[in-house]
Amino acid sequence: MSEKIFLAAQRADRPHAFCLLILLGLGLPTLLPMNVAASEEAMSGGEASVGLLPFSDSVSDFELTYKIRLAGLPVGISAKVSATRNNAIWSAESRVSHFLARNTHVSRFSVRACEHRLLSFTNSGESFGWKFSDAVMFDWPAKSATYEGFTQSSENDLVENIEIVYPLNYDHYVDKLSQYALMGCLLEKGLSTFQLTYLDDGIGRYEFRIQATKQARWNKQDWKVVVLRGVPFEQKAGSVHTGIEYTLAPALHYLPIEVRTKLRGLPVTARLASARLNE
Repeated sequence: MSEKIFLAAQRADRPHAFCLLILLGLGLPTLLPMNVAASEEAMSGGEASVGLLPFSDSVSDFELTYKIRLAGLPVGISAKVSATRNNAIWSAESRVSHFLARNTHVSRFSVRACEHRLLSFTNSGESFGWKFSDAVMFDWPAKSATYEGFTQSSENDLVENIEIVYPLNYDHYVDKLSQYALMGCLLEKGLSTFQLTYLDDGIGRYEFRIQATKQARWNKQDWKVVVLRGVPFEQKAGSVHTGIEYTLAPALHYLPIEVRTKLRGLPVTARLASARLNE
């Protein structure tokens, strides 16, 4: 086993100290592990014949850190992401902690040869005494998914307790961590536009479209990147989700080196700061 280390230079009805958590709510990236067999040309941003498929069987676990900026300004907030593999099953976790709020997202999914299946995810956090917890369990033989969630006020009054059963009528069900395994595969197949479906206390469906293919600077190198823009075309009333942009590096298994979105008009950016993986 070898280790590679890379270092680089909500919901509308909940309180919005979640500005520091918004990238978790809108898709804070999980690491797509780098294959040590990647060519020097690909790793330096040169022309590679294909990208490296996400969540390679050769990788056993990984960790990464993203630095978050609000309106272009550093705010001292980092997002930690980690994942481990057991055969074809991945368990991934993202975590943001700050004196104002915290958020943890955990995802379990299977992926092998671009066959992707989301198994479960949980999303929990608190801010100014408010607490929430969401969970979705997928029953693929029954072609259904069950959502359970609650919101609790600072006085410990149960504000919301919901259970919803969804039929699985669409292709490509993902969450904020498992989505990159599928994005990379679809882009490698040559698709320039595709749709992904997210479940919580409502259905969110996004259309993703390639905006540009260009060179971008990261880790003191120029990387060939794909800029992918996602826009919701179906979501629950009152959602604050308006769109999101990913800068993906094919030579890094379509790892986002940067994510951009807005929270009520305020620009929010997460940029990859460091990554470690074991092979």
